[in-house]
Amino acid sequence: MKKTGPTIKELQEEYGGAGKFYIPEEEHYILENEDWRYDKWPEFYNGKNVADFYDADIEAKLNALEEEEDKILQMEADKAAMHESSSDEGGIGDDELKAACLKVKGKISIIK
Repeated sequence: MKKTGPTIKELQEEYGGAGKFYIPEEEHYILENEDWRYDKWPEFYNGKNVADFYDADIEAKLNALEEEEDKILQMEADKAAMHESSSDEGGIGDDELKAACLKVKGKISIIK
């Protein structure tokens, strides 16, 4: 039985010649389910399928983590600025407050 129509060689010359013409191999697969035709081949590393460990939402999760980190760093900077400004206002500084707390805790332990 002879195939009618252009040969692969003729199609190759028509669509740009050798090196530019691409014949998708997937079109010739015989599969149980036609939805599988263009699925990616599994890649194995150390005996495990790499696709099992791939997360499609990795970019979104990474951006969310970076935003959260920026918020935390900003909060820490604000807190440090607040501590610096509070000692300049003529009130009790952090060091004095910590010393007073230790003194009170010491007295409580003596009383007990």
